[in-house]
Amino acid sequence: MVSTFGITLAISYLLAVFLFWRLGKQEGFSTDDLFDAALFVSLFGLGGGKLLPLWVKVPGGFFWFGAILAGLLALYLFALARRWSFLRLGSIIGLAASFGQAAGFLGAWLLKIGSLLEAGGYLLVAAVLYLIYRNPVYPKLPLGTVLFLYLVSVGILFYVAGNWGAPVLAGLGAGGLGWIAIKGVFKVKRSHG
Repeated sequence: MVSTFGITLAISYLLAVFLFWRLGKQEGFSTDDLFDAALFVSLFGLGGGKLLPLWVKVPGGFFWFGAILAGLLALYLFALARRWSFLRLGSIIGLAASFGQAAGFLGAWLLKIGSLLEAGGYLLVAAVLYLIYRNPVYPKLPLGTVLFLYLVSVGILFYVAGNWGAPVLAGLGAGGLGWIAIKGVFKVKRSHG
């Protein structure tokens, strides 16, 4: 028997995969490789979300930020194997994931098992990231901007939801360090690959 919340999660996951495929296709990536990347990232993400609680006590048995970080590691490995730009692909997946999370939290709120604050927060993050991604100025921003803003935003939303600790530090740390790296230290230039 499938629960209503399970259906909501499935819809939010399919929305994220669809947006990742569509945006990636618009950016010129191979559609077959995009589906391979989505599967690879999903499996790593599921593993990261389920395996980390075996070592660390995490309430609920699934560590969402572990899933995000494991998915990003998988995306990095996939981009490296295909000689694609990880930061370019990461920005696409960050935008797609933000919409998937927004749909999931909105569904949880509608089912009365989540809060309106969380749903509104994720909807706001998705809308802001979309506006940045579609802005004509976006090509002039450092590559990976959407990815690192996504990570920082998720860290802030975990904090607002009262989940202080590793998820907040991971989101703010990964996003903040990534932004510093692309903005100052590495002077990353845009590439079309």
